[in-house]
Amino acid sequence: MKLITDLKQSCSEPASVALGCFDGIHLGHQAVIGRAVADKSNGLTPSVFTFQENPLQVLTGNTVPTLLAPDTRNRIFQEIGVEQVFIPSFREVMNLEAEEFIHAVLKQYCKAERVYCGFNFHFGKGGKAGSEELKQFGEKYGIKVTVVQAVSLQEGAPISSTQIRHYLQQGQVEMAAKMLGRHFCYQFPVIEGNKLGRTMGFPTINQAMPPNFVKPKRGVYASLVTLESGTVYYGVTNIGVKPTVGDDYIVASETWIPDFSGNLYGTTPKIELIHYIRQEQKFSNLQVLGEQIRRDKEQAFQLLEKGFPHVK
Repeated sequence: MKLITDLKQSCSEPASVALGCFDGIHLGHQAVIGRAVADKSNGLTPSVFTFQENPLQVLTGNTVPTLLAPDTRNRIFQEIGVEQVFIPSFREVMNLEAEEFIHAVLKQYCKAERVYCGFNFHFGKGGKAGSEELKQFGEKYGIKVTVVQAVSLQEGAPISSTQIRHYLQQGQVEMAAKMLGRHFCYQFPVIEGNKLGRTMGFPTINQAMPPNFVKPKRGVYASLVTLESGTVYYGVTNIGVKPTVGDDYIVASETWIPDFSGNLYGTTPKIELIHYIRQEQKFSNLQVLGEQIRRDKEQAFQLLEKGFPHVK
């Protein structure tokens, strides 16, 4: 998959382009991107036009927690059939008027012949233009524009990145998974911890979560761990600040992989959060903590064995 970050580096082949922020690449996003991917059969390069940063964060100055790290987002783009991603800085285009964006960016830069966007897509200076303006100027410059309608769950809930963040912050990872079309996951390098878990008989892998990354509800989760080799293990993951043994209050991910023994420092295993087990707690001593970790493991494995028997 080709990544194009420079607006001066135009595409050479005609493209079908999905437009959007695509933070999360949830089922609604996939409906838009899937239309562009399908145009490969029409001789067009399946493409995505997105940004290096969240436009709302740039415009308002408010932090918008991201659902995907850049590398993970690019991996998912590739997995669903995208062949090139235009990903300039939002600041490079935020002051373009709507028609200029269509002509200079979509037509000349992306070589777009077909464009797909969501029903709530906005563009142009101040975000004043929407799908109707996109169709109007698209027709002027020979670009066929299709607006993809909202996607909802069977329960009727409309799918959105905002709702997914809410579910994660409430520990409702199953509902987040329904909207994402996959389990919520992250891949960050394994770093050294204080090795206390190892001395207690529960060696864990520690992964720092970037400040701008969404923080799921603190607590213990049943998880799946995929190593760089592709091997998958059952895991028990704690999202939190380890209140029994630390006081730095930095939210991090700590995962025990009971059936694995080895050194994973410097690697980037994928952690998928499957089910929320309990809240993070502060225990009176390490013995009580150890007893609870054993109970967490039993509960996690019972859940995982029902849903993922193929892992064992």
